[in-house]
Amino acid sequence: MLLQAAMGVGILFPILYLIVYPICYFLIKLVVMIVRKLSNQQLPLHDYWAVRKVRVLYTLIALVAAFLVCFLIVAYLLGDGYNT
Repeated sequence: MLLQAAMGVGILFPILYLIVYPICYFLIKLVVMIVRKLSNQQLPLHDYWAVRKVRVLYTLIALVAAFLVCFLIVAYLLGDGYNT
């Protein structure tokens, strides 16, 4: 069982991560864009460092979110699910 879990995490996790990360990044960017539109806040495009900080923040949040989603999917698939 432990070998199956290690193989599942080693194979399944990176593939899932490559699929889930762009989706998380897009969703986070979409939510922030909608919130900015509703609150009438615009990012100052002439300020290079402000734009850079926002992109880094999007990336970090998307990385963590994708990791958590993939971890939960792999844990569910390798575990008993709800049949405990």
